[in-house]
Order: sequence, then C-alpha cells, then structure tokens
Amino acid sequence: MKKMNISVVTVSMNRTEHLLKTAQAVSKLDLHNEHIILDYGTTIPISLDDLPKDSRIKLHRAESPDGKWWLTHSYNLAFALSQGDYILKLDADIIPSENLADNLTQVFSKTQAHLLCNRLTLQDWSLPNKLFTTNGLFFCLRASLEKIGGFNPYLRGWGWDEIDLYSRFFYAGFPVGRISRDGLQPIEHDDGLREHSLHVYSTMVYPVSKSELIRIDAKRRMSVQNEKNKKIAVASIENGITWPNFKQYLDYYSVESKLPELQNIILFNVDQKRVLAHNLVYELMRPTRLKNAYWNLLSVFEKGPYSEDGANSILDVCNIDLSKVS
Repeated sequence: MKKMNISVVTVSMNRTEHLLKTAQAVSKLDLHNEHIILDYGTTIPISLDDLPKDSRIKLHRAESPDGKWWLTHSYNLAFALSQGDYILKLDADIIPSENLADNLTQVFSKTQAHLLCNRLTLQDWSLPNKLFTTNGLFFCLRASLEKIGGFNPYLRGWGWDEIDLYSRFFYAGFPVGRISRDGLQPIEHDDGLREHSLHVYSTMVYPVSKSELIRIDAKRRMSVQNEKNKKIAVASIENGITWPNFKQYLDYYSVESKLPELQNIILFNVDQKRVLAHNLVYELMRPTRLKNAYWNLLSVFEKGPYSEDGANSILDVCNIDLSKVS
C-alpha cells in the first residue's frame, strides 16, 4: 500500500511535560509527513529546542484570549495548519507505540472509512479513565474533516466535542470505522489537570458562600460542562450554525497570529437559556430539596443562585461559558 500523507496534529496548553513525552514517541514513528504542534498559550512558551530533533515537527503558537483552555477552537486552527491528506489528532497526553502505524493503515485499507475512532459512546465521567484510553485520538480524511467544519468551537470546556464531531461525520454520510486501543498509552493524571482551577474571587459577592463554591470538585464541573456542551451541540445542528472554515482560520492566523473571533449565535430563547443556566447551577450545587425551593423563590425576585446574575457568577467560577450563546 502506498504510504499515506499523514499529518499528526497536537495542541497543548501547560502540558509541556506530557507533550515532550508524546512528541518523542511520535518522532520514532515512520507514519507521518509532519507533526503539527500548536502551543496554545502555555505560560512558558514551548521551544523547538525542547522538542525532538525531527524535521517533521512544525511548532506554532497562538495565545488564549482569556488564559483558558479551548480545545475545539485551538484544534481547528491546528487542523487548518496541516497539509496532509489525512489527519491523526493526537492529544498531548497520549503516547503512541510503533504498532499504531500498522493498526491505522490495516483498518483503513479494510474499511475505507473517512473517520477512525475507538468509541462512539456517550461520555460518563463516573467511569474509570482506562475505559477512555483513545479519547483524544482519531484518524480521518482531512478533506472530510474540513467539509464538516472541524470541531464546533462554540463547545468550550470539557466534553461532547468529539461526540459532536463524530455525529456530524455521520450526518454528512461519511463512513466511520473503529480502531482498537492497541498501541496507545495514556499519561495518567487526575481530573485537576484536565480542568482549570475554580476562579473564586475574594472581591466578588456570590449568591452562595465561597465555601460552597470551593466544594465543587473538578469531576462535577467537567460533568456539567459536558451537559452544557451537549445542549449547545444539538441546538447548533438543529439551527444550522456555522463558524470559520479552515481557510478563514489560516488567513486570520497568518495576519493576527491568533484565533479568529467568533460571532455571537442565537440557539435559545430567553426562557430556554434561563432554564439551561438554572439546570447547570442545580447540577453544580446539588442543593437540598428545601434549599432548592428557597432558591426558586428567590429567583422570582431576581435574587439568589437561580437569578440571571447569580447563575452567571456561579457558572463563571466553574469555567462554564455561555457568553457566545443566546
């Protein structure tokens, strides 16, 4: 079989230790023509001198507009920077073995799928990480990925980004295949590394005590972010929402050295957005029945955690952004 023109694509933000291990493993593969690495606002910028001496590595950098991780938006830029006919999306915490090349080419030659991924199931943050070994990796035809628009950048925070992407491959009529976990090793780390710290500001007044906010652990925040992204993904498909294409990402980056600005979109009416914010706050705070009734009463007077301002302040603390969605 003729060697495939493959771009490995990795985006990293403050995961330099993990990235260096992954890049070292990738450099040993006779799989790809280039390894696109996008340093997305790492506090101490990644240097080519830190990376393996591999001419296939192409290092780029873009700043995060608010210092927070934005997987979907940043990966779209990285995809746009690639030049291969095929893309292997590989997160900075996944170490491939030399068996990966054989695994991918064998499955692809048998299936002729436009997308290969390990799982097509919904995310469940209560399950062990080992069940999600290849979350963070997929292999696809670049032209097909470009046709569906890459990731939906309105999905921010953890969860549902890949489920949405795979769904849009299906809707576009592209065949999808599965690859096994063989040849992949995740770098183990806790949920605290997957998710930013809480932003509880001492100068702000919140509708609940700061101690209550601090008790919201990373896993619960990730679960609620996942639910929020699910709602936005479904509504985006139903409403035919679009975002910058790969050429627009590339053109903007070549001039501004950053990601393109996203337009505000309308997915929900006022009542729907209020219900969404209410439900997200409820899942984050998990109040007792009595406290929930009290908060509902307060919201009638635009006070408390379920009021618009109260909900927004709690969601902001937990890195749940609804600012681009109305």
